[in-house]
Amino acid sequence: MKKKALSVIVLATVVTTLIFYVTNTETSHTNESKETVNTTNDISSLDKNTEATSEKKTYKKRPFPNEVPDEQLCRDLNLKQSNLHYDFSDEIELKALHAFKNGYSAKQVADAIWFVSSWSQAQDWYERAMLHESVSELIPVIKSLPNNERFLSQYNFVNGPNSSATEVLDYKDSLDRLWADLPLEELNRKITSTNISSVETFNEIERVFSNFPYEILNSESISPLNSILGFLVAKKRIPTAIMLLQRYPGLEFSTANFTNEAATQLLMIIGNEGYEIEDSESYQQLFDLLGLSGKGIYYQEINHPLFSNVEVKNAVEKLNHEGIVVNLIPVEDLEKPEPIFVLNIDKNELTDDEKRSLDKCNLTREWLEGRQLNYLQLDTFESTPFIESIKSSPEFYFCKNQQHPDDFPLIKSQFTEMRKQITQTIANQNTSLEKLDLTTLDVPDTMLPEVKSILGIILARDYLQATSLNEQEIMMRLSNVGLKPSSKHIASFSGLASLKGFTMWLETLSFDEPKDAKALLNEFASKGAYKAFSDLNSMVGAEFDLETELDPFYFFIKNYSSMTLHFGDINAYEQKDNAAFINYFKVSGVKIKPQHRRAIFKRKISEQDAYKALISHFPELKVENVDEFFSLSCL
Repeated sequence: MKKKALSVIVLATVVTTLIFYVTNTETSHTNESKETVNTTNDISSLDKNTEATSEKKTYKKRPFPNEVPDEQLCRDLNLKQSNLHYDFSDEIELKALHAFKNGYSAKQVADAIWFVSSWSQAQDWYERAMLHESVSELIPVIKSLPNNERFLSQYNFVNGPNSSATEVLDYKDSLDRLWADLPLEELNRKITSTNISSVETFNEIERVFSNFPYEILNSESISPLNSILGFLVAKKRIPTAIMLLQRYPGLEFSTANFTNEAATQLLMIIGNEGYEIEDSESYQQLFDLLGLSGKGIYYQEINHPLFSNVEVKNAVEKLNHEGIVVNLIPVEDLEKPEPIFVLNIDKNELTDDEKRSLDKCNLTREWLEGRQLNYLQLDTFESTPFIESIKSSPEFYFCKNQQHPDDFPLIKSQFTEMRKQITQTIANQNTSLEKLDLTTLDVPDTMLPEVKSILGIILARDYLQATSLNEQEIMMRLSNVGLKPSSKHIASFSGLASLKGFTMWLETLSFDEPKDAKALLNEFASKGAYKAFSDLNSMVGAEFDLETELDPFYFFIKNYSSMTLHFGDINAYEQKDNAAFINYFKVSGVKIKPQHRRAIFKRKISEQDAYKALISHFPELKVENVDEFFSLSCL
């Protein structure tokens, strides 16, 4: 694990890189279009209202497929297909490496990969090959640097006379170790601060990296200053970024058709919601120095349930609106080039019988997708008994009560501004969150009470993660400046319920509206947070009408998982305790309603392991087929 100081600077870039690589690899093998989800904010964008069309559609209710092969056969076929794909990719890597070593250029090999595979695989290979060429040119300089042992070991393994390497290796991690010990705290503070001049910030960058040769710092592929550049743009320190590019012109982005990663990362920063271009002339100069003005950036759109790169398009729209011309070239629209040579690879595939069987295996998944409907689109369908049964279901009433208020955009905007003000105040005062005097913040009189509640939750989380204060001290500090959450508003943002910064407030709240307590109980069951569930349940003793309401047992079924996964500091999250929930439901007794059977049936189709675990504890949940099955998403 790298030093904390370095991770502060490069975290956003590293995460973006990982997401881009993983998603590129995945999306190159699927044509499914999925809903995009933005995961970059504490409060994610939920404003997705869809207008009903004037012409009603007819929903065709397909029966559950009967001729589905044996479950084990389906698993075996999927595994075999995956293995064949990986074998094909490995063969591409091996032959590409041989071609590269025999004198073909990185571009020529990447074209050959694209011809037999996908643009994303060619792009990933090209980036690694160009990095290999850069380090090979600078190897005498790198050998003189400290912390180079891991890199040299990796490099020598690849380039030794009897090397057993089967692919062009990625040197990024081993190169990162070269600057892992740099003291970056002061640089981080100066970049974040709004009262430090551009010259002073630039001089601090020069001081921190003064022990590294100019050739390293000026290398587009290798330079650690690439991360600093992204951080400067994220903090809108554009004049400092310009000075950096003027001093190190080698950081200019390449616009070759396989080198889009650095450019798209930068665009994703600018395309984030809330990022505003405040001085278009400075940004124009920045993009001129980056070599992007008027150029085409090759772009592969990513739509994934967990992340997307829609920010790239957003950034281009913002820039073009300011008169800064940046063009995207969708790789899907490009024709594969005729390569100068061909990677002759025998691609093994499933037999025709196996393909037909696998198609039948997919019938169940396709049926399930057809039964997954959106609350906002129900009115686009003609009235049928099936559609009307959905509209009278507890799932429908739940979604109806889940729609966000009209002022939700203002809530997000005010929250973002306050978070930005807190970060800048800490930097300007050269202090820490623990020592920050919250009374010095400029809290506008027009701040919505919902925003105060959310800040009370998020700041409580931050205090738990970054300070030595206990929960009582944290709540006292936040309450004194009017940031104590209310039960009404805390329930509206129950998606934050897994945070201890959320649950620490429970005993201080009075739940006058039963619906607020019910919303939280459902969310705690969904997250597996039993202690918070038990504490709140003992406070309010809510009764659920199972004919019209979804209850905690429904959400426990829907989201049950044996895994415990936290993103961030585990100390800031409620502990997951499935065993306690199972015992609670067994002791309390559960009534199985149609909504429970729909929830467990979906788990049976899509997640067999979860289904088997649940019915082992609750045999009464076992289902064979639910012809009236549907799954309703609220947003």
